[in-house]
Amino acid sequence: AFQLRLAHGEARNVRQEDQLAPIFLQFLDCVWQLVTQYPHYFEFGPRYVLAVADHIYSCRFGTFLCDNERERDVLKTRERPSLWLYLEHNRTELTNPLYMNPEHGDTETSAVLLPPLSSLLRNVRLWTDYFARWAAVPSFPKCPTALSVHLRDGGQQLPCPGLAPPAGGGGGGGAVGAAPMETA
Repeated sequence: AFQLRLAHGEARNVRQEDQLAPIFLQFLDCVWQLVTQYPHYFEFGPRYVLAVADHIYSCRFGTFLCDNERERDVLKTRERPSLWLYLEHNRTELTNPLYMNPEHGDTETSAVLLPPLSSLLRNVRLWTDYFARWAAVPSFPKCPTALSVHLRDGGQQLPCPGLAPPAGGGGGGGAVGAAPMETA
């Protein structure tokens, strides 16, 4: 019931204000919370979830238009591009580099993800990529430790506060992630 809840293209005097609700956006926020707290379990990353959230209201794709198949046929929304095909086309940019495929051996992701409710709720954060992206002063959250370590071990390091440069690398006492200083 995307049309009823989102009111795409409805005039103010026609739409049912008491039925408007960001339920799907709230669901995506929950997905984002899980993806950021347990990145090894998800093949898609936070950018994928953000792309879906961006296009709920964009009307660029026919994916979230209308309430049922009959309405989609009448309005010919199938002639519009599909969000899912767009995301599949951009898969390489949206894939999570920290994903641990359970088919590739015995990993922590081989088991079903059943996080303890207490830790899940303690780690809920504001989805700043979505809700604060237009803020006058950007707030950059700390890089996930797992990602920082992964990139550091691969020889590429992100500039994350509190992350020491690898032993013997970085030199010069510069900022974390800064290029090594050249000597004459």
